[in-house]
Amino acid sequence: MNKTKDFFDLHANNYKKQFYDKAKGDESVARIIESKATGRILCVGGLWPGIDPQTISTDLTLLDLSLGMLSLWSNFKIIKICGDARNLPLTDNSFDTIIFPMILHHVVGETAHNARDGIVDVLNEAYRVLSPKGKIIIFDFSVSKWIYILELSLSGLTKRFLAYNNIPLVIMHSLDFYNDVLLETGFLNIEKVITKDNSKNYFEIIRPIIGLPWFAIPRILYPLSPLLLLAKKKE
Repeated sequence: MNKTKDFFDLHANNYKKQFYDKAKGDESVARIIESKATGRILCVGGLWPGIDPQTISTDLTLLDLSLGMLSLWSNFKIIKICGDARNLPLTDNSFDTIIFPMILHHVVGETAHNARDGIVDVLNEAYRVLSPKGKIIIFDFSVSKWIYILELSLSGLTKRFLAYNNIPLVIMHSLDFYNDVLLETGFLNIEKVITKDNSKNYFEIIRPIIGLPWFAIPRILYPLSPLLLLAKKKE
């Protein structure tokens, strides 16, 4: 994950502009997250877009691999830890809610297979750190089953294209994959919360790659949908 860390150290401000500043004016997902997050909260990979600094829980810990990303939240009075989501430097059963906001598609390695294994590692660690009956909240983009199959099969080509521009591989996963891996790692009561679906705005121009602002395509070529998932740990 060193490539990912180095990339976000360099592009932290661009990431904030692309995903956090654009959320202003549409904080519906943020309000849902804040209504569901209870007890001692761990947020992995940055805070969620649209977060309200006035109502944020004082019992919140932020963990990120990148010091550059952590520095974005210097005005928030929260605990900040630099660490890897696949090997959390935290004790068992120590949090009641764990949030992954727009981060899991960055948990990759050298191949698409590494990316899928990485998500399993992250969720196993989340399960370990959660208290009994604790909850996990995943906010990310997802793709359809067929786009996912195509994305995985072309991941080698995608990796070479991104590497040429000094960008680490990114894999957007499908809803089916998230459901399967949550069940595999022991989570129960998986709930998909309906969020705004932009995937039908087929001809909207999007810039899907941080670090390549010139790379703009119509959404129909890469139809991403926002996804908000909730699940619980066994008692």
